[in-house]
Amino acid sequence: MFSRPGVITVLAVLQFIAAAVFLPAGAIAAIALIVEPPRDPVAIAGCLILLAGGVFMLLCGIGLWRLKSYGRILQMIGAGIGLLAIPLGTIISIAILVYLSKPGVKLLFSGRAP
Repeated sequence: MFSRPGVITVLAVLQFIAAAVFLPAGAIAAIALIVEPPRDPVAIAGCLILLAGGVFMLLCGIGLWRLKSYGRILQMIGAGIGLLAIPLGTIISIAILVYLSKPGVKLLFSGRAP
């Protein structure tokens, strides 16, 4: 088994932290929608975005932690979305995309021996 680089560990932990915020927030929003049916469809959309985002981040964190190819792909999708967060998110997302595109990192997530 390969050693997980520090950058990948940090990205995985950040995904776990984000999931730990999004999933409970989505669950609370879902409970609120059940207790008091919404008059605005935006409330339902917000709840679904929180829950879907939380699941996405959790799966991404697990994939990164276990060095699975889907973790790298999900992180790249997330970084692609992060490009829209001008200016700081764009800079961070570019750095993540460049790092995850390096041949050594691709090989690490492929499961093949170097």
